[in-house]
Amino acid sequence: MDGGSVDGTIDIIRANADRIAYWESRSDRGIAHAWNRALRHTTGEWIIFLGSDDYFNSPAVLDTFSDKIASHSLQNGRVIYAQVNLVSLSGEIQGKHGFDWPIICSIFFSEKMMIPHQSCFHHHSVFQEFGLFDEDFSIAADYEFLLRILHNENPFFLPQFTVADMSIGGLSSQVSTLLVMQKEFDKALKKNGLKPKGYKRVCNIVIYRMLGVIIKYTGENTAKILLDACRIVLGKRPVWTNK
Repeated sequence: MDGGSVDGTIDIIRANADRIAYWESRSDRGIAHAWNRALRHTTGEWIIFLGSDDYFNSPAVLDTFSDKIASHSLQNGRVIYAQVNLVSLSGEIQGKHGFDWPIICSIFFSEKMMIPHQSCFHHHSVFQEFGLFDEDFSIAADYEFLLRILHNENPFFLPQFTVADMSIGGLSSQVSTLLVMQKEFDKALKKNGLKPKGYKRVCNIVIYRMLGVIIKYTGENTAKILLDACRIVLGKRPVWTNK
């Protein structure tokens, strides 16, 4: 689903049209709207969403997934996820995202999205039962949708399996949208009858507001430098300035 690109994307799509079951290019109301339009044309048992600048980790990803769930029962989970690589614009892998459900479930139901959506396979039946993505969310539509499902059943995690490479620099990984994203997380939780909580969440909101002031007066690059300085102090690799 292309949002009416004028940057040469259509030429690439047309050159690969024989490998694409369906495509269209026209303006949309955002990511959730594009996903919902795409769902009308899906015919497979399992559905996965890749956004702009995200790509499968290898050509064998779908075959590997098929092999891993050959004996999978839907009672074990209609949402299956694995890991993604976090990749800088220069192509360097900065780390991995994706952890076993018992480790992340408490944070997922109180603070924020913890499942890498680029690695998340949805059984087609969940859209029939729980509906489509909520287009009122510009960033956290995937989180809100998974909250609906996982409020009732557990997902299934595939360890030691990397599905996709996620480019750092997309809408959800820009410093200027961090506070907006946290507000959408809170909105998604409240919509599903859950209470946003956690000291880390409160700390993040304070930090995001401070970063907003820094961006306003000195620009986003300064905020990125400060964020990576904090990561280095904590013994982590820089991700915001390492492009």
